[in-house]
Amino acid sequence: MLESGHDECAQDVEEQKGLLTDEEQKLSDAKGDFGNMYFPSLLVAHVTATLLVVLIFAWMMSYNAEDSQKQGFNWENKSPKVFNWHPVLMTTGFCFCATQAVLSYALPLPKLVNKMLHLFWHTSAWIFSAVGLYAVFKFHNENDIVNMYSSHSWFGIATIALYGIEYLGGLAFLMPESYISHQSRKLLLLLHRFLGIATLAFAFTTIAMGILEKVTFNNTGPKKGSEYKITSAAIVVLMAWGLSLSAAIALRNRINLKERKQS
Repeated sequence: MLESGHDECAQDVEEQKGLLTDEEQKLSDAKGDFGNMYFPSLLVAHVTATLLVVLIFAWMMSYNAEDSQKQGFNWENKSPKVFNWHPVLMTTGFCFCATQAVLSYALPLPKLVNKMLHLFWHTSAWIFSAVGLYAVFKFHNENDIVNMYSSHSWFGIATIALYGIEYLGGLAFLMPESYISHQSRKLLLLLHRFLGIATLAFAFTTIAMGILEKVTFNNTGPKKGSEYKITSAAIVVLMAWGLSLSAAIALRNRINLKERKQS
């Protein structure tokens, strides 16, 4: 009787294992080593990406330069508030949307759904960054400010260029396999991943330089208590985002490598 009950329990466990999605099984197999750090790194990456956008929005909305004339958002000609769209939209695109795109394959969904989510978030990032770029050029041109005058500017343009190349290259994976050879697909995937990591590194650097440049222009310091605190918090969150996202990508690659070895 006990043996029969034990056999039934064992059979139930096996059936439950069979119900696991491929993604869940991979994550389960990756436990041990650093596998148990994967979900925490995912969570921290998502939370910090969201929090950074919230902090930048709050900064531009209520604390920018400690001057109400420069706080808030609009698209009026020569208004200083036009610029405020730039940091918010660029951070939304290159931090929040890019994080969702990179980590979309972590969701236990069919591969095609993951791919469509990946494309959706990358497209969203491109749209947000394009509008953010328009905002800063509009502000500069209407107020007779020279464009592309700082390291932040050039890093920003390089980031957008890399993102564009990576995006166009990624569209190739939507083509039928008969149009691209297996070897070419492998090469494109390697290039796509390299450009993705390089773009994230450039985005991290550009955001950090942008915050530094803006607080320098605003002469932000301990005497400007509220702005000083929110920009300091933004830098700390930015560092946490970079570390957690890097960890999530590295651990994901480890899971993929372990899966290939087991197959």
